[in-house]
Amino acid sequence: SGGRPVHVVVGVHSSAAILLRKGPTTMTDLERGIVVAGARWTSELVTDLPYIELGVDLLDTLQADFIVHGDDVVVVAGGAGMFDEARDAQRLKVVKRTEGLSTTTLLNRMLGGQSGHLCGMLATTQRLLDFGPDPSQRPRNPDNVVYLAGDWDLFNAGHVEVLWHAAQFGTLVVGVFDDIVAEEVLGEVPIYALMERVMCVLPMRCVADVIIGAPKLVTTEFVAALNIRTVFGHCDVDGVRIEPPRVPSLTRQILVQR
Repeated sequence: SGGRPVHVVVGVHSSAAILLRKGPTTMTDLERGIVVAGARWTSELVTDLPYIELGVDLLDTLQADFIVHGDDVVVVAGGAGMFDEARDAQRLKVVKRTEGLSTTTLLNRMLGGQSGHLCGMLATTQRLLDFGPDPSQRPRNPDNVVYLAGDWDLFNAGHVEVLWHAAQFGTLVVGVFDDIVAEEVLGEVPIYALMERVMCVLPMRCVADVIIGAPKLVTTEFVAALNIRTVFGHCDVDGVRIEPPRVPSLTRQILVQR
């Protein structure tokens, strides 16, 4: 507001609390925390939050001015709203939820064998700008660009580990395969549509830029256009350093099994 920096404290409910109110989670407390902490908007992470009314006492403890939540009503045991007290104290800010993305939608796609091809989120140019890095902070013509491409389907903590590892080698540019190439790589239709996968990768603070619909093969022309010095994975271009991608602790296959 007014150009002032905003400190965003992100709260993550514990798996035990979620189990009592909604059901089992697909990722552990640690795994969900890794994903949230990786986002460029997260200034501070608060974990193990109970699934109860979160009011003024919590805000004061965290030295926070407001609770911010989507426009869906969250009800806790006893029928009260989770943020009723904060609302009554005029310390609740409600924002519009992003359409098309929810845990329920994801599980329906996984269990029903449906993909996000026809029901993916709307990706406008403004939304891409909002999700991506601040242009003023993006390096111009970096001389140490590293490139890592993938399908990034069912984005999870394992993906975040791989991205952070690659970013240690230089300015990280990430390629996101389109739905056709992703299906070739996965051997099945991706659960997330292209732009949903882009929107998962783009907010990661270690990512400098994203190639939407990246080619499966890295060519000499592609390397020259992006000034790439290091490629994670297969590449036959002379003069490019090849590095093996980090082996993640969590994979898409594990999530599907869960």
